[in-house]
Amino acid sequence: MNNNNNNNNKKNGEHILILNIGGSPIPNYVVALFSLIIEWKITYEQNHENRKPIINCLESCRNHIPRPTKIILIHSTQTEVIAENIRDKLIQDNRTSNLGFNHFILINIHNNQRNFSALNQNHKLLTELEQTPNISSIHFNYTGATKSMMLSGYSQCKELSEAMEEDEQHFKLILSDLTPRTFFLKLLIEEFPNGQVFSIELPEPIQNNILNDLRDLITLSLEDILELHSIEITNINLDHNYLYRTDKIIELIEIKLFDYHIPLNWQIHMERLIDQFENPQNLNVEIPILTQIRNLLNLLVNTNIEYTIPLLINGFDNAEDLLIENEVMENLMEDDEFRERLWELTELITGRFFEDYIYEIIKERNLEISVLSYIYKNVDAETLNRRPMEFDVVIIKGYQLFIVSVTTSVDPELVKEKAFEVHHRAIQIGGDGAKGIVISLLDHLQDNEAEEERVIVSHLNDDFKKLIGQGKLKIYGRNIINTNNLNALEGDLVDPIMQNISTHITLKNTEAREVEINSDEKEDILILNIGRNPLPNYIIARCAIWEFDNAQQDLIKNLPRPTRIIIIHSNKTTNFAHHIEDVLSNMGNLNQLLPQNAFIYLNIGNFHRNLDYINNHLLALLNQFNSINSLHFGYMGGTKPMALGVYRTINNFIQNQNIPTLMYSDVDSDFFQVNIKLINNNGEYALIFPIANNQNTNQTLRNLINLPTDDVIYLYNFTVNNLPAVQPNPINLVDNNNNNLFIDNQTIENLIKNAGFDPNTINLITDRKFGHQISPIRFLFSIGYQLFLITFSTAEKIGAIKKDAFEAKYLSEILGGEYAIGILLIQQNLNHNQFAALREDLAEFQAKKTCIILDGTHINLLTQVIENGNTMNAWNNLV
Repeated sequence: MNNNNNNNNKKNGEHILILNIGGSPIPNYVVALFSLIIEWKITYEQNHENRKPIINCLESCRNHIPRPTKIILIHSTQTEVIAENIRDKLIQDNRTSNLGFNHFILINIHNNQRNFSALNQNHKLLTELEQTPNISSIHFNYTGATKSMMLSGYSQCKELSEAMEEDEQHFKLILSDLTPRTFFLKLLIEEFPNGQVFSIELPEPIQNNILNDLRDLITLSLEDILELHSIEITNINLDHNYLYRTDKIIELIEIKLFDYHIPLNWQIHMERLIDQFENPQNLNVEIPILTQIRNLLNLLVNTNIEYTIPLLINGFDNAEDLLIENEVMENLMEDDEFRERLWELTELITGRFFEDYIYEIIKERNLEISVLSYIYKNVDAETLNRRPMEFDVVIIKGYQLFIVSVTTSVDPELVKEKAFEVHHRAIQIGGDGAKGIVISLLDHLQDNEAEEERVIVSHLNDDFKKLIGQGKLKIYGRNIINTNNLNALEGDLVDPIMQNISTHITLKNTEAREVEINSDEKEDILILNIGRNPLPNYIIARCAIWEFDNAQQDLIKNLPRPTRIIIIHSNKTTNFAHHIEDVLSNMGNLNQLLPQNAFIYLNIGNFHRNLDYINNHLLALLNQFNSINSLHFGYMGGTKPMALGVYRTINNFIQNQNIPTLMYSDVDSDFFQVNIKLINNNGEYALIFPIANNQNTNQTLRNLINLPTDDVIYLYNFTVNNLPAVQPNPINLVDNNNNNLFIDNQTIENLIKNAGFDPNTINLITDRKFGHQISPIRFLFSIGYQLFLITFSTAEKIGAIKKDAFEAKYLSEILGGEYAIGILLIQQNLNHNQFAALREDLAEFQAKKTCIILDGTHINLLTQVIENGNTMNAWNNLV
């Protein structure tokens, strides 16, 4: 059967699937698997009424997406291993059938993943396509990698499509996006030569919850997901050889542990027990070990000793041999196996019981609702470079990953540390659709404190929603574990993440800024897509309209200055859009540089992932202009579908227009430059502005565009009034010579001056609060348009320091975008090995360039960070 399908595909021509490979392989793998699977595993066979609509749906999917005969994976140097893993895994997957290495082509774009001009000039993809005879369809999935790779890939596919259309060949171009929050594959299909274009979402939902989304069709195990990342599982679902009956312990915990009236003083005793087992010399040989364990377990469950003793005896193997009244600990400890089992018992009492309990209730609940694909506990794994990973509980629904961190802690700071860790792991391994969950005993206090602590759980969730966005992390307190309160947890694990699709969205009519388009004038139009990182849009607009008073001006003075700026935004980014105009207006002479009513706002509602919607409304707007001299598209903002939608619209629009100049631009955050792809009657050019270290100036864009701190944070929808002042606590550091260092405003200004900037021009903001449980912002200032944020930590443990560093990183990004630098000053002095370990942790989560940790010995490295605008050299000096 499979061979026949392959033969039919060959007769109909080649079907090409193109995947852009980024840091998260799951979307690529899911799209490839969805395209390749021939026989679907129907999980509803017991209900024959459900079987037929599912099969019909799957046949409809195959009609829209031909099974690929060749798969092209486009990757950078950094993602080459991921591309190879996807290829190898698809070949090994028994659902794909008859795939070999000859079905795959890997294209290495090296380090050009953010350089649109370089990607297009190389034409690697187009060359590969032109060498493939008899192409019937190209399926280009643009979910992965960068916007530059997406636009380059589309333009090369489109160029081939147009050539085939001229030859009147029958051909289908499929553009697809795997939505991270709704779990559908959104398709836009162009058929040639008839020119038909239509959109569809797959799979098409079937009523009565038979089939909701792709998670009901594509399932990946944890082994599948980790192998795509070159991560090896070293231990999974370990059933410990405990000295107790798990079911009885769970029963006692459920009855006693989640009672507000029981304090958690047993944790102190647990720590003492661990200390005894780690240090045998501390063992009290006067008291039989089993007596100690009975007492400690009795504290754990707060029940009577008469019930605990038979429970323990029933749980022991060979109890008659072990329970000898006169036997002392010394003799028992001579048995290594018994010692190991007793050690595992201490692990259980000090926290593993909670992991086991959570695992059991989730597993038991899933037996009733049967919607989760896999549930794991106690997973140990190792990365390719031997870095260990641990997961308490892992849940998979289809291909969506949930990582659950379970802690018995009642310390909000430790719970926050767990939250950062589980969020990073979930996104790192599971991609944008993954979710982190923390379950703690944070509510477990006395009655008069319980309500206050429940508020802390709410505050933590509110803080993380501000820091990392909605729907990516959830923290639960003790009360969620109560059987009556499981619905909230079940909703997070079972229900699809809230969909952003609305059927009744209309364009916002911005009456206050409505423009009358003069059709008699030639227009130079700048188009900006607005997402939650508006600073790059501001930079592009500033470069396009501003006259730079230095030698670098020669590079861009001949580029058309916009007469109109079209700002495309969604409902959620309306404020960001208008703030760009507000901050540009602060330049003072904006009215001299731009005509009145230059700004045009196009609200696409919640359709920021809908190519058709974007095309139709932008095209209608462009058609109102009688004559256009130039189109300039800054594509760095908004979603990838927004960028592709605008790019595709421009391509369609210019087919019947004579537009002398086209420009596409992006901001290079590493080198503080703007990359411009310029197309005019003389040809196609790649411009970089400004050119660093040229003979006339070594200035970067950061030196040319100065934004006060207030303006930077205003772009991100904040003001100083949004950040309440807090009572400052002194920052006292100590260097390795025991010299006391007091860090105040003057210290920071001196460090700024040493970096070559005038502190008198710096808008320094100090001692501000953000959120509820987040460390105060001690210093906030901007150099050029780059924001620097400094926090302070008195933590001593490495895990707590790492948590505070991530807090500084996220705070800086919320207030200043991806260019911002988060700096954590720590009271504890660290050695080179500790700094190296922290750098590796930050690098693993892509935070090494934008976050640094400095102690008293290395505080002067802050000058280097400010001067360079990144943390790389400073980290090298630390380690």
